[in-house]
Amino acid sequence: MVAFAARKILGELVFLRPLHRADAKAFLEAVEDSRESLSEFLPWPADVQNLKAAQTHIEAYSFQAKLGNGGVWGIFGKASGKFSGAIYVHWISEENSSAAIGYWLSKAARGNGFATEAVKLICKTLLLEWRLNRIEAMVPVENLPSLSVLERAGFASEGICREYAKLHGEFHDCARFCFLRKFFGGKENSVEPSEAAP
Repeated sequence: MVAFAARKILGELVFLRPLHRADAKAFLEAVEDSRESLSEFLPWPADVQNLKAAQTHIEAYSFQAKLGNGGVWGIFGKASGKFSGAIYVHWISEENSSAAIGYWLSKAARGNGFATEAVKLICKTLLLEWRLNRIEAMVPVENLPSLSVLERAGFASEGICREYAKLHGEFHDCARFCFLRKFFGGKENSVEPSEAAP
């Protein structure tokens, strides 16, 4: 696997860039505006109640980025430049050439195709530049909008993992999805890398 420095990634609707401590205020505001819906399927919003907690959340993933083991990118509307959510890369396995992703959007940013494009952009980066082979995502089966994002982004369903996630004291079945590099045709040049800026 080629070492990769997290950088800004440009799309048609959004751009992604690594989040830093200075983004904590915008991050917290987006969480506050969407806390009820985010908390339905994600455990961490309960821990992000103030600016310090938002900074800690971001810095934990920034540390992973420094180790070359993932990170968190902000999703920003390309036209407005406004922070709209985040996409995470974690559980990178160099041995298996794989990683997992997670993502969320603020309530105000949903329905514009932002999440689908963000997932496509991060997958291009991971598969073509990080040289990974497999990207995974696990989504509670009740989270229909997130399932639709993965389907539109070209992920393949691998079935249901029963009682995989425990949220609010209850176990939830999760759908497992994956995207393989050969979905791009199996050749490095079958898909051009995302347009980018440093």
